[in-house]
Amino acid sequence: MAALRGMVDDLRSKQEQWSKHVALRRSIAAQLQENEFVREELEAIALEPAAVLYKLHGPCLLRKRTAEAKENVKQRQDLLRGELKRLDDLLAGLEQEVRALQQRIREQQGHMEQPRS
Repeated sequence: MAALRGMVDDLRSKQEQWSKHVALRRSIAAQLQENEFVREELEAIALEPAAVLYKLHGPCLLRKRTAEAKENVKQRQDLLRGELKRLDDLLAGLEQEVRALQQRIREQQGHMEQPRS
């Protein structure tokens, strides 16, 4: 009985971890989408030869080179994509662990339900 309770506690813990990582993944995916929008805006600015790009730094607006801004956005997107891949792999591993725990719990419950002679 104690073994079953321990497995159920492990299952709950894994499910909570999975939920937290799913929420984090959603947040990172939203950040990636925002960066894609910024990249598109920078592409549009690049078509305007007289366009000037400014970055808000505290209370000041600082002039920024478009090429530098594009590179920063690209690096951020690469970082976010890498984090999404890491989270996807982590979630897949957690899903496998949850399935294995569920199977072990079902087996343990089956053993407990069998009449003893």
